[in-house]
Amino acid sequence: MKNDSIYDSCMYFTATRLSRIVTEMAEEAFMPSGLSPSHAFLMMTICSFPEITPTELGQKMHLAPSTVTRLADKLEIKGYIERKSNGRNSNIRATEPGMKIQGALDMVTLGMGKTHYSNKGITTNREFSINIPSEDMVIETDYTGMVSGSKTDKNDIFKIFRGTLKHAPMIEKAPVTMECKLVDHYDYRTHDLFVGRVEKIYAEENILTGGTIDIAKVRPMLFDMHQRKYWKVGEPFADAWSVGKNYSK
Repeated sequence: MKNDSIYDSCMYFTATRLSRIVTEMAEEAFMPSGLSPSHAFLMMTICSFPEITPTELGQKMHLAPSTVTRLADKLEIKGYIERKSNGRNSNIRATEPGMKIQGALDMVTLGMGKTHYSNKGITTNREFSINIPSEDMVIETDYTGMVSGSKTDKNDIFKIFRGTLKHAPMIEKAPVTMECKLVDHYDYRTHDLFVGRVEKIYAEENILTGGTIDIAKVRPMLFDMHQRKYWKVGEPFADAWSVGKNYSK
């Protein structure tokens, strides 16, 4: 029996119902962090900047000042952020525990054409890995993209290892790898969009600078689909969240 509702064509009713569904999805995704979606998004925004003012937070997240204060108060009580007075204003920055909780909030998105054999494995096992190859891996990497796993066994191309996830094999030679759990899947006509939560990141010690992954040492490849070329990464030329301060109309 068809379950029709007189409210199916009501924009308010439909939007409210959709909001509840999205909220439930967000609560499930952020459950490992122990934070509500609102607190999690605020935490992610704070972690994206060395320091940020409550006013800037409100502008970036489209929140009223009172809402920012209420959310920030709880994060401060948990020890994830700290406020530093700056005259009449205050700056907010993430503490060390706050930066660690960011790991439970890290999400990645992959857009993959439906012709890829890997898509079926991701949707079935709800796990996948991301491997960032360096320039010296270009031959093997290119070959991997030239043949399909449905017709060619690729197990011998790279030596693999596994972390905490059974169905997320990673390339041992890759300088940076990530194992991820599938959080959501959007099925489009030509592509699958996978949203995953990063469970753990693995990096070789020789590509770290001050305990942080150094892009110059990783030497990742950039793939140009239009020209079908691989490009190298150039030199840094400006400081993020800093050079923009020189902007004037």
